[in-house]
Amino acid sequence: TRLLVATLHGIQIFDRAPGGEWALSSSKLVDHHISALLHEPKSGLLFAGGHYDAGLWVSNDKGESWRPCNEGLESRHIYTLAAQQREDGPVLWLGTEPPMLYRSVDLGERWTALPGMLKVGNTDKWTFPPPPHVAHVKNIAFHPARPDEIYICIEQGALLKSVDAGEHWDEVVGYESDQDFFYNDNHRVLIRPSDPDDFLMNGGEGLYRCKHGVWTHLTDR
Repeated sequence: TRLLVATLHGIQIFDRAPGGEWALSSSKLVDHHISALLHEPKSGLLFAGGHYDAGLWVSNDKGESWRPCNEGLESRHIYTLAAQQREDGPVLWLGTEPPMLYRSVDLGERWTALPGMLKVGNTDKWTFPPPPHVAHVKNIAFHPARPDEIYICIEQGALLKSVDAGEHWDEVVGYESDQDFFYNDNHRVLIRPSDPDDFLMNGGEGLYRCKHGVWTHLTDR
């Protein structure tokens, strides 16, 4: 019965009466370009990440009020948010521009950077077409059966994989082609729950599938 929409002018909140139509009920954080919204189901908290210097915001009342929660973030230009349910409680993840991955184990009160992602090769080739041509972490995905296995998409530059919860990373290869117009322009990974070693990835060059280590280019851009 409540829908939150991230826009260039904050969060637009829609409510729906039982059996009725959606109606705009309020707008929040209207001075910020909101890029990502996340609902953490166990705590009920809502998180909103913003572009440029908007940073991260949290709400404990279904979006009615918001407070900043940026402790530990070196950049407040946020592109993606994700929540992972682990045995010892929920873990939040956040990706920024310049490209950096952050983790929080206390529901966003404090954030820890994971700079191991910058130790892979070819980081000098990471870029983004619009000025100032700085890449960012576009998406975060988790293996459902192996919680320490994490994938992140760098727009543009790489698909990275970690098997130790983000401490160390390797670049995933095998999908690239000399005919690609964009350099490793990866946007999102979707892992199949029934067979987690079968996943899809989309980006500037179209849609890919990696099934047990074998890549197939399904569509062009």
